[in-house]
Amino acid sequence: MLTALIATFLSLVIPDAEADALRLTAPIPGNPGLYYLTVDSAREHIAAASAAALATGTDVDLLLSIAWHESRYKAEAMGLERGRMVSCGVMQPHPKPRCEEEDLVVFHGYLRGAQHLRRDWLDKTPSLHVALIGYAGGWAAIERCKSGPVWIRPGVDGCRTPEVFLHRARRIRQARLRASKSLS
Repeated sequence: MLTALIATFLSLVIPDAEADALRLTAPIPGNPGLYYLTVDSAREHIAAASAAALATGTDVDLLLSIAWHESRYKAEAMGLERGRMVSCGVMQPHPKPRCEEEDLVVFHGYLRGAQHLRRDWLDKTPSLHVALIGYAGGWAAIERCKSGPVWIRPGVDGCRTPEVFLHRARRIRQARLRASKSLS
């Protein structure tokens, strides 16, 4: 409840420039001038990710990066998984038999994703790199990556997912910092 109140407060104080900075990190490929987020939806994502990061001791920009990677910031996203399971919400945290309505709300999606990252991966693995492989593909992916590349499709090594997450997190952080400095 407190985390939801923090997210609501944050959504009121995040400047347009910071929200726009996040929006500009997420262009839709092949559609010049179109983005996955509006300024208002970017503000909502920053607020929800910030509150979830605060509650779980995770990095806000990493949460935003994972959300972009997993759902392109779509709170209502549902990903098909093995065994007739689905991953739900903006961060697609873990497979389950079906999505609950709450799973498909921006704030809850970030909170559940951040909790999953913290409890199931960061607290149980030896490094951030291994934790991010786990977040993306589970324990089986961690084991497979010990032997070398895991080709998801030609040219895409699933074992490099941590670098993908961290690269985008750095881009998001830099864009948000530039926006904050321009306000001072």
